[in-house]
Amino acid sequence: MPNDNWKSFDETIDFEDEKVVQLPLDTSTGFWHYSMSVDVIDGVDVLSFINPMNNAIYTYDLMNSSLMGKTLLDKQGPNAVGALNLATHKLVSLDSMFIFNLMHGVMYLSNAEGKIVKKSTLVNYKIDGVMGNPEPSLSSPMVLLGNKLYISCSIDQYEESYKARKAVMTYDFLTDETAYVVDYPETYSQAYWGPVFKYIPSLDLGLDGKSLVANFSVEPKIQKTNDRGELLSTHYEMSSFIDKIEPLDSDIKTAVRINHNVVNPEKKEYGLTNSDFNKIISDPYRGYYYRVAYIRPTLEEFRSGNTVIDFSISVLTEDFKKIGEKLFDGSIYRPSMIFSGKGGLYIGRTDLYSQDEDIMPFSLFKL
Repeated sequence: MPNDNWKSFDETIDFEDEKVVQLPLDTSTGFWHYSMSVDVIDGVDVLSFINPMNNAIYTYDLMNSSLMGKTLLDKQGPNAVGALNLATHKLVSLDSMFIFNLMHGVMYLSNAEGKIVKKSTLVNYKIDGVMGNPEPSLSSPMVLLGNKLYISCSIDQYEESYKARKAVMTYDFLTDETAYVVDYPETYSQAYWGPVFKYIPSLDLGLDGKSLVANFSVEPKIQKTNDRGELLSTHYEMSSFIDKIEPLDSDIKTAVRINHNVVNPEKKEYGLTNSDFNKIISDPYRGYYYRVAYIRPTLEEFRSGNTVIDFSISVLTEDFKKIGEKLFDGSIYRPSMIFSGKGGLYIGRTDLYSQDEDIMPFSLFKL
């Protein structure tokens, strides 16, 4: 539900819909993928994604709407990365890409021909005492800073306090060392927040290029940390379209008492009907941060069959001053497909794909 003052923000922000970018798709490729990103490579906005249907990474030139390459990766054998149904990637260059297979806990470095040049086990799921399960995704992509990858984690179990828990794994690809950094906000130690996805942070580089910014789903404050994950500052930014974020249960001990291996309809409905902060995106070309809030349907709407998620984008300056916020229709735009590049802000178009499944369409916005 919007706050009373939301219109003042909406009127001060000017998103200009520049054009629609249409990328040609082959018959094995769909619209949405678990791992997608936009990186600026040699001055070009490059969209890349993992297609699990053929175990390949595709790269597209967004400026020319053309396919640049397709890297086929082996599922089995000495050069294998396994099946990439649940995997994420980070494009370093057109000839260098990291692939993390979540099912195996293994990080691979591949070239454009699909040759694996490095393989590292980041976590052994069979060992007890894991601080957190690395779980990067479309909403929480891996971040590259120096010789380290920063990987968002999910919790492996619910606890009565998260003060000793870290939310991010670092992987040093020169030394193969891993560590856990970035504290959970105090909010998580005060109540039970439902599904595990509410506990996974979204990360991006700070606009200074040497810090990190962290977004947590149920926390209005954005964290800024140094490259060691140490807190530098917090910045309050509440969406004008969210009154407040309520927990599933104000007693955090409830999360420890219940059996999470049993299907819990209340937990599911809470997760899908309570609005939250989904993603933080840095735009170094315009000097802004974008914070994406999911404006979820009410419980009544959800139970009547409405599962569409609208979303808002808040625009923040380098010092986190909010200059505006815009609401988007989730039946037109795909809330999880929002990327920043040199050309502007790219947002996937659900409506256009439903009309023509041979293309992957994006609206390109500029401020």
